Amino acid sequence: MDSNARAWCDRRSWCVGYMRYIANEPQEHCHLWCGRPQFCREVSPTQNDEWISYIQKGPLQDFQEQRSTMAYANDEDDTTLGMLTPREIVCDRPYLGMVKIWEDEPPEYYTEEPSSDHCRVLHHSKGAPIPRDWLSRNLPGSQQPFFNGILSDAEEIVPYFAASTTKEPWAYHFEHNSYDGETLNGGNTLLGPKRHFLSIFFTSVDASCDGKNKSQWTPHEAEMALPGHTYVADGSLERRREAFNDYHFTVICMAPGDNTLVPQAAIDALGFATHPLVPRAVHEQLHRAFFHLPDAIQPYTRIHPIILEAYLEDLYTNPEKNEAMYYKQTFLFLMMELFRYRYRQSYQKRLQTAACAMCTELYRVKRRLADATEETPDESRHSDMSRVGTAFCVMSRRSGDALRVAIRETWATFLGVDSILRFFVGMDLDDDKTAVTDLEAGDVVELNAPETYKAVTLKAFAMLHWARETFPNLRYLVRSDDDVYLRPGPLLSQLQRRPAVAYLWGNFDSGSSIVRDPQHPHYNSFEQMPQRKHPMFSDIFPPYVRGHLWAMSSDLLTLVIDAWIAELASAGGEVSLELAGRLPHPDDPALGVAMSNIVDSGALSLALDDRDLNHFALNPSCDATYLNIHERTWVVHHVTPHAMRCFWGLDRSAAEASADASKLDNPHPLPDLCPCSLKVVEEKSVDDDEFDYPRDRFNE
Repeated sequence: MDSNARAWCDRRSWCVGYMRYIANEPQEHCHLWCGRPQFCREVSPTQNDEWISYIQKGPLQDFQEQRSTMAYANDEDDTTLGMLTPREIVCDRPYLGMVKIWEDEPPEYYTEEPSSDHCRVLHHSKGAPIPRDWLSRNLPGSQQPFFNGILSDAEEIVPYFAASTTKEPWAYHFEHNSYDGETLNGGNTLLGPKRHFLSIFFTSVDASCDGKNKSQWTPHEAEMALPGHTYVADGSLERRREAFNDYHFTVICMAPGDNTLVPQAAIDALGFATHPLVPRAVHEQLHRAFFHLPDAIQPYTRIHPIILEAYLEDLYTNPEKNEAMYYKQTFLFLMMELFRYRYRQSYQKRLQTAACAMCTELYRVKRRLADATEETPDESRHSDMSRVGTAFCVMSRRSGDALRVAIRETWATFLGVDSILRFFVGMDLDDDKTAVTDLEAGDVVELNAPETYKAVTLKAFAMLHWARETFPNLRYLVRSDDDVYLRPGPLLSQLQRRPAVAYLWGNFDSGSSIVRDPQHPHYNSFEQMPQRKHPMFSDIFPPYVRGHLWAMSSDLLTLVIDAWIAELASAGGEVSLELAGRLPHPDDPALGVAMSNIVDSGALSLALDDRDLNHFALNPSCDATYLNIHERTWVVHHVTPHAMRCFWGLDRSAAEASADASKLDNPHPLPDLCPCSLKVVEEKSVDDDEFDYPRDRFNE
């Protein structure tokens, strides 16, 4: 019982500890003390034989610093009411205002008038009763909800990694997982050395694995079959280190009814560079967390420890299996990095960030609506810009007017009511200035950055800076190249269903080598990009999102621009080719470096969303071997103006034929674009083998 309680508490950073009464005194007056923490105000280390007590080290300090106390009210009838007072959080940049975070619902008769000076957020956990505000949310004539928002890991409220923002209370999915393992740049543990092939890890004393018979392998049976290599979770990092650090593989056995989408034990195993095996039913859901997570973790249906150990030993040592192991190792190290990004901050800090982000966006929605209904023109308030929730920022060349016209006539006509599109060009360096022939369209912004590929990083960050300063109530920025055909309906619909908390969506590159050849257009000196050692690939960039199209939440955009402003200040405020020669090149990996720095600083935990890889087509071809066009494609790269109009004609005709413009919002299936498919020659890196990938893997 105590090991389970300790493990339960250690998994929840807000849990201070637990106490269990073990004396034999009569308990008829139990209602006066049972279940109440006896150390609300001060903690005494004095031994007390009548109690078993356990106190976490970190959470107690956090709890006291936040002055979160347990308050009790007793009425005249001696009926006890237990209620957590909310934590008051003053939100730091990039967020606004003050938030009160409640760990429990107040009773129905509790009243507190809504206040404009703070936002109320309920932190709800899976297994707790569904909040009353949520149950009454869609009822006709329902009263004003007590809470403005709910953060929950219960999928009956909001699906994994999703948001519900149609009405208050809003709901954001919020995970309880953490990352405590090694990182590629050093961390709080050491990787290996790997001395053994297989361990068996039970997530609790009630956990089991199926063998020849269902639930055959309990901790006792596993220890008999694999003595010295069987472990039961006790909530401590040391136990996880013992179970994973010395092993190449681990089998994770889970308790009945444990339906966690990504088991904490699997994250822990990856953090110690150990390949986890999980029940097949769990494995089938892993693509909902990261696109390649199912490739880093293996499924099992039934196991026998001795036979499995021999199989894994052969997999690891047999030269004929090298390719399979290389594949698994590649994605193991990738997942270590992505989980570190997602859980870089402590659980408590991520909770505060999510609450502040939700309330800031609620405020901005109200500002956008207020400005949209403002009838009195007031140019000083830039009312048109303040209504923008999503900004499409298209990188374009000065001479790219044909592509800009094609975009205006096609997919740009299908943006949302609170969306806007702007094209961005640089300043011409030549004496014979290349004219921008479509400036009269009013949607082309000329940036104070050189129009040359060597300075594309300057141009891209200047564009982001302009957007951040221009759209005060922005929720998302979508960055695109001008040779992209986009179906904005599915993307906008999906962004509406995502928590705008340090969110970055797109087609990610997680293994791009840094070019050191000075003659190459992507050359980076060691000043621009210091060597970054990777266990498998040596000198590579951190993960970055490819620039043909990505989406970023405004909070993350603000921190990126803060870093850009600091970089400009160090260069005397001058945007020049000299500055470009000191920054990573080109802009896609440069943004990845900025993201990595934000993570390392602890400023935010990043929600990198790579799950929609198969919605991208790198070429306008249905016959391409990698990321080809199909019926669920949203983004097509390397498109000519003619192809763009051809694709749009197919989409528009399909919508008109069905008399339903929302047809282009439906993510699956979309109209067939293959009648406009082109024959293309695909780019192929000289040092890369042909990469196979799961073409039928979709998040939704």
